[in-house]
Amino acid sequence: MKINNTNGSALFLIILYLVGFVGTIQSVDWVQNATPIHLLVCLGLFIWCEKTKWSPKQILTAAALFVFGVAIEWIGVKTKLPFGAYHYGERLGLQLDGIPLTMGINWLLLSLLSAELTRALLSDKNILLQALAASFLMVLTDLPMERICAELDFWYWNLGAAPLQNYVAWFVLGVGVQLLLLRSRKGLAINPLAWILYVLQLLFFSGLILFLKD
Repeated sequence: MKINNTNGSALFLIILYLVGFVGTIQSVDWVQNATPIHLLVCLGLFIWCEKTKWSPKQILTAAALFVFGVAIEWIGVKTKLPFGAYHYGERLGLQLDGIPLTMGINWLLLSLLSAELTRALLSDKNILLQALAASFLMVLTDLPMERICAELDFWYWNLGAAPLQNYVAWFVLGVGVQLLLLRSRKGLAINPLAWILYVLQLLFFSGLILFLKD
């Protein structure tokens, strides 16, 4: 039986997330330290499964979202705005002035996944409604991550938990990001790997809460 890009990538991702899940709850250092590589692999597979070749516009948009992700996290850590007071741990890899470059990848990947799910579900709706829905999906994924971030040495909230303003900021910024991204991806074929990757990420962090939180 021939395995196409999507099926092969989906199978690989399921195995990857299972290894990551077990390794994390067992506190296996090399698994936990591989988070940046994990995100790069996920992004690479997403791009590999694209049905339409990216144009210079799409490439430029992706690069802009990566830079935005790093920049907004730098502003957040240095000024406590717009998310609240927090700082990063060491698990997310290479940092630039205290900000892991991995966060740029995280912003880009999560934005892409949310945009694709929204395009698939609300293709007949106007772009503002799509952007609102996609931003909601971004916040939905952030919810379990915030519950488990300290246990994973990703980032730490000064008050011990993410404040409400973090989620409000995520939603507002997400709408702006999605308006840009959805316009950029208009007319492209829906990436078939998006929903699999989104669900795996949501289940991964939600499951970790059950094992790592007291």
